[in-house]
Amino acid sequence: MNFSRLLFRCATTTGLAIVVMSPTYAQSFTAKFLSTIVSGSNLVYNYELDVGSHSVLNNNSDPSKLSQFTFFDFAGLTGTPTFLASGPTGVSFAITTPNTGAVAFNPSIQQTDDPNLPNVSLAYNAATPYDNTSNSDVNVGTLSIASIDTALSATNVLGYSSITTSENGTRGGNSAFERGPNPTALITPEPGTEALLVGLGFTGLVSLRRYRRTRK
Repeated sequence: MNFSRLLFRCATTTGLAIVVMSPTYAQSFTAKFLSTIVSGSNLVYNYELDVGSHSVLNNNSDPSKLSQFTFFDFAGLTGTPTFLASGPTGVSFAITTPNTGAVAFNPSIQQTDDPNLPNVSLAYNAATPYDNTSNSDVNVGTLSIASIDTALSATNVLGYSSITTSENGTRGGNSAFERGPNPTALITPEPGTEALLVGLGFTGLVSLRRYRRTRK
């Protein structure tokens, strides 16, 4: 008699319940600064977009599961930001430039959302969800954003926040900083320090580097 049949027989005769545990997955949708490129009188910032292991990008067929990403206060924004997919096929986003939102900023880590400066927001809009079934992050493409402010220091950074879903259906978000044209402050990384914070209204943990804020 095999073990599984024996276990089932023992459980039924003793009144024990057999509970099958399914794995619990976190979720993440993050950005990584790649480079800047001079384009005429503008400076183009390029960012890699990564979807975490067992995270799912969903469109708004169910608005409660929509995957979104927002860079806050992108100074000097000019033209329309573009997304070039790489790796997984069919990944695409609707890109808008509202002055506030669409994802909530995280003041706990000194993020701001100045209503006088444009944000860059992405909403997943492919016909089918993208499910990263692997055990590592996947680069889904490059986001390119042009700014007329070409003189900002390399230590200027942008806050960003995102929200997406895991394969288990849990909702969670990420908040962090990457290099970019935010003119209001310089935030200098402190090497070797990390923090785990709960995002605003998010169910997931937010993993990020701790930054020290210094004024111009």
